[in-house]
Amino acid sequence: MVNFATALQQYGWEPTVITPEVNDGWMDSERLSQIDGVEVVRTGSMSRQKRTLVQKVAGRLVPLDPHFPWAFKALKAASKLEPSRFDLVFTSGPPHSVHYAGLRLSRKFNLKWVADFRDPYTLAPEYRAFSPLNFLSDRYFEKQIYRHADFVVTNTRTNRREVLQKFDAVDPGKLVTINNGFDERELVDGGLESPWTGEKLKPLNYVYLGGLRGYGIDRYFFEGLREALASQPQVADEFAIRIVGDVRHQSDIVRELVDQGIVTLHAPVDSGTIGSVLARSDAGLIWHRNDTRYHGQIPQKFFEYFGSRTPIFYVGPKNNEVGKVCRRFDVGVVAEPVSVNEVADGFLNFHRRIQNQELDYSKCPERLFSQFSRPEHAKKLACVFERALGATGRTTRPADD
Repeated sequence: MVNFATALQQYGWEPTVITPEVNDGWMDSERLSQIDGVEVVRTGSMSRQKRTLVQKVAGRLVPLDPHFPWAFKALKAASKLEPSRFDLVFTSGPPHSVHYAGLRLSRKFNLKWVADFRDPYTLAPEYRAFSPLNFLSDRYFEKQIYRHADFVVTNTRTNRREVLQKFDAVDPGKLVTINNGFDERELVDGGLESPWTGEKLKPLNYVYLGGLRGYGIDRYFFEGLREALASQPQVADEFAIRIVGDVRHQSDIVRELVDQGIVTLHAPVDSGTIGSVLARSDAGLIWHRNDTRYHGQIPQKFFEYFGSRTPIFYVGPKNNEVGKVCRRFDVGVVAEPVSVNEVADGFLNFHRRIQNQELDYSKCPERLFSQFSRPEHAKKLACVFERALGATGRTTRPADD
């Protein structure tokens, strides 16, 4: 959202961002500094601390998602602004309850509305309705978004196709795909120290950017890694796995590998340091659980690896969008999470190919780097806004997907 807000100014838009206060947990100071020239209205709060069981149950009982109460605060804050200043409402989720505020504001002030899905809502792999009634309510609300928004932005072509397949009477002309992506300026090696500077280094460093999610999601990679080490114990001295992010949800197997010196845990870094971290890494790691609903998921770390030309080891479906890019352009190795042995064999194959310097981006076309570029995304979003307003005369318009 920060990137959209700042880059849209280059195309004549003056965004006002309504966002919660975040008073706990780690914050990206570099990212915050980028919005100095953007009007920001902060209201309410969203906690990122680990929730108690009671809080989890209460959150499941709230309509739409646990952050639905904040949508009312956003609606109230937006209503206090002078409506004549604005031409359009843009809402971006998750949390997808923000679209409720967009729906209400667009009706109240007769404004055009563009709804952005940075991840799917009820079609998301991690979506779990508390009850059949909650599911029907959430589905009904999602249908209202597709019905009433002037345009809907999906983050992958696969997700766009799934919306058209699962929801009746959705106008395909309303759906535009804008991927998540990377900004080359953030991936420059600034010469900063890596989180593991000062440690006794092994020959190769494989980095995972992002938080651990717990055993249910992380298990296939770490069990596959343990099996690989059991079958070829000598490789343990050849690499280190660097986890850079929120590690509060580490499982027992992660602690075991940390104790063995295979895995090291590091605090999150801000966006201005990512380039330096990746410059000191030999490959990037991504994993998903064994679920066909991940076919439309492209995690942010993929774009950071891709933009920095970092080879990838991906545990996930080989025919989803990440798997296809890795295999088609030989920038990474894919191991499907159907068995621990398959992941173990895939990791050892990946490790060998890294040692032999066989994975690079020489086969990757420049058009793909442009497709995943955040500045290009902002340009495309600005065109969507102008289409929503009925503007004419633009020489560049978003391509129909």
